[in-house]
Amino acid sequence: MTAKPGQLNEGNVNFNWFSGAFGTQLSTRVLELAGTDQVWGGLDLGLTWRTPWRGTLTFGAKNLVVSGKPPTYLD
Repeated sequence: MTAKPGQLNEGNVNFNWFSGAFGTQLSTRVLELAGTDQVWGGLDLGLTWRTPWRGTLTFGAKNLVVSGKPPTYLD
């Protein structure tokens, strides 16, 4: 499948791991503007605690590691 110029291509990968009441999430994504050399990648990290009262507390950081410049899209 060939991408049209100006089309935004996106890829995501997510990993989740839990052990007992604690867990972690690792997410990465790549954005590319077809027909250009604009590529951007980001890495997110999250930590989760499942509370004894059946609640969930999640803390995290988006774009913990970034590569490149976000593609700019113009109509």
